[in-house]
Amino acid sequence: MKNDAFPDLPAPSSGPVLVVRAPSGLSGDMFVAGLVRLAGLDAPALAGIVARLGLPELDGALAVVDTSVSDIAGAGCDIRLPHVHSHTTMADIRGLVAAGRLTPRGRELSLTAFGELARAEAAVHGVAVDDVAFHEVGALDSILDVCLSAELFAMIGPSRFVCSPLPVSDGVVACAHGLLSTPAPATLALLEGMPVYGIPGAGETVTPTAAALLRAFAPQFGPWPPMRLTHQVRAYGGRVIPGVPNGAIFALGEPLSADLAAECPAARGDGAPSPLPDHQHVRPGHAHGYSHDHDHASDHGHDHGHGSDRVHAHGHDHDHASGRNGTPRIHGRVHDHAHEHGHGHAGDGPHRHAAHRD
Repeated sequence: MKNDAFPDLPAPSSGPVLVVRAPSGLSGDMFVAGLVRLAGLDAPALAGIVARLGLPELDGALAVVDTSVSDIAGAGCDIRLPHVHSHTTMADIRGLVAAGRLTPRGRELSLTAFGELARAEAAVHGVAVDDVAFHEVGALDSILDVCLSAELFAMIGPSRFVCSPLPVSDGVVACAHGLLSTPAPATLALLEGMPVYGIPGAGETVTPTAAALLRAFAPQFGPWPPMRLTHQVRAYGGRVIPGVPNGAIFALGEPLSADLAAECPAARGDGAPSPLPDHQHVRPGHAHGYSHDHDHASDHGHDHGHGSDRVHAHGHDHDHASGRNGTPRIHGRVHDHAHEHGHGHAGDGPHRHAAHRD
C-alpha cells in the first residue's frame, strides 16, 4: 500500500526494483549502509559523494564497514563526528542542502525528508517548523544520513520501492522531557499511514530519520514483488534484538514483464516454481541506471534506529556508538552527558526540546 499523504515525488519510469525487508527496524544509518553497498561504492567514491555535501566537518567522518551478527555477514556504519556545541535550525539546513552539490533529485528528496522531520517535531512540541532546531552533532549526523541516503536513492533510481511493514515495540526512552514511551512522539507522527506491527520489548525500532526517509521515498508496503533478483545486501545496526531476525535486507531486481510475472508461483497460487520461458534470458548485466562494480559478496549491515529517538550520550544514541555483539558503529566520541538532537524554540521563551535521533 502507498499512503496518499506521502509527498508526490514521481519515480523514474525505468530502473530497478528496490526492496527493503526490516524485521527488526530501520534507521538512517541502516539506509546509508544498505544503499552504499547496493550502489557498489568503494571508499573513494563514497568520500566523493560526502564531499559534495559541502561540510568540511563531514570529511572522513563516515566509513561503511563489514560486520556480522550470529555469524551472518553484513555491513554497518562507522561514523566519527566532531563534538560541537551549537544549534542548527531548519532554515540553516535548507540553506546547507541548497548550497551543496547534490543532484537535483537528491536535493529534492533531502529537503522533503527534512521537511517531514521538521513538521513532525514542530507538531509534537507546538512550535513553528522554522523554530525547530538541532544540536550541532545531531544536525551533522542527520544531514549525513538524510542527504547521503537521498543521493544514493537518486543514483540507484528505482522505478519501484517496496518495503515490509515496520516493527514497533512498547518501551521507554529517557530524554530532556523525562521518560517517554516508544515509539516516541515524533516517530509516531512520522509513522502515520504506514503499516506497523508489534514485537516484544525492543524499545524504539524505527528512528525518526528512517521514518522521514521513508516518507520522502514513498514506498509501497507489502510482500516481495515479482522481480529477477540481481543484488542483495544485509544491513545491521547498533543493537541486537532478541527474539527477532536481526538486520534488514536491501535488494535490487529487474522488473518482470507482465507475462513472466503471471508465471510466478505467488501469482498462480500453486506454490510451484515456474520455469523461465525460453525467450527470457538472465542477462550478465543489470537494469540499473548507473554503472558500478557489484562485488557484493557480503550481506550488508544496517544501523537500526533501534532504540532510537535517540538519546545518547550526547543526544544521539547512535547505533554507531557500540560495536557490541558484533555490530558496527563506532562513534568516535564518548560523551558523559545526555542531550537530544533537536529542540524547538518557542519565540524568546525557554527552548522546547524536540527529541530527534537517527
